[in-house]
This record gives sequence, C-alpha cells and structure tokens, in this order.
Amino acid sequence: MPTKGFDEAFTKYLKELLPTFLKPSKKLQTLLEQLKNQKIQFVILTHCPKHLSEQILNKLKIKEFFPNNCIFYKENLIEKKHKGSKSFELIKKTFNLEYSEMIITEDQKRNLFFPQQLGIKTVLITEQNLFPDKTLPELIPDKKYKSIENFLEDFSTSF
Repeated sequence: MPTKGFDEAFTKYLKELLPTFLKPSKKLQTLLEQLKNQKIQFVILTHCPKHLSEQILNKLKIKEFFPNNCIFYKENLIEKKHKGSKSFELIKKTFNLEYSEMIITEDQKRNLFFPQQLGIKTVLITEQNLFPDKTLPELIPDKKYKSIENFLEDFSTSF
C-alpha cells in the first residue's frame, strides 16, 4: 500500500525525471490521428496531478487528442482505479457507454483486476509486471502489448 513517502517520491519522479526522457513520437501522433478520424473517444484516467498530466501530454505533443472533459485527474477521481468501480461508473455516465464498450490500457496487471470484473476489455502494455499484487487473484488481460504504439496499430482489428 502506498505511503506518504512513496507518494512524494512518485510525484518527484513525475515532476523531475519523467519529462527528461519523454520524447514525442510521430508514430504515436499519427496513430492517434487515424483513430480520432474513426470517431474513437480517448479518455485518460490518472492519479497524476492535473498540472503534471498536462505537462506530460504537452511534452509528448498529444494533448490535442484529449480534450479537458476526457481527462480524469487525481483531483477529480472518486477512488483509485484499481480499488473499485466508482471512477469507471463516472466515465460510463459521462460518455453514455456500457462497460462492454470500454477498453482500459495499463502498465500494471493489478490495475486491471476491477475493470475486468466490470466487463471492460483489458490491455496490458508492458514488458514486465513490476509490482505484482498478491492480494488479488491472478489476472489474464484480454490483450498484452510491449508499447502503446503496438496496441494502437492492432486496435482496429483486435477488438
């Protein structure tokens, strides 16, 4: 369970280190543009503070794909995404969706447990599981990719 020290370290990482190695990806921008043209609605659910989330999106040059009403920041979330369904219910109501119409991408398997229980399609994007959660049953995501670009390339034919 995160502690105050962990939260402070994570915030410092987001603020000071992450922006130094984030680089815009023309491939990512092109894929997002193609999907946007197909009327795909992108939503971000993050426990990162708003100012850091926007800094990251701007650094990656993809903010244009995520209008303000499509980003649910730490400040306006009901609960942590891996601890229950209320945040997903908020997104469901905001965009008039059924859970079966939603896809969540994550870099931690443990964060996919509750969305999968709701019927949301789950996609793990990682080469490894850095923080396994032994308190949750083993989860097999619907799909697994090594990068967000790989997922977006496959998106139109996979789901």
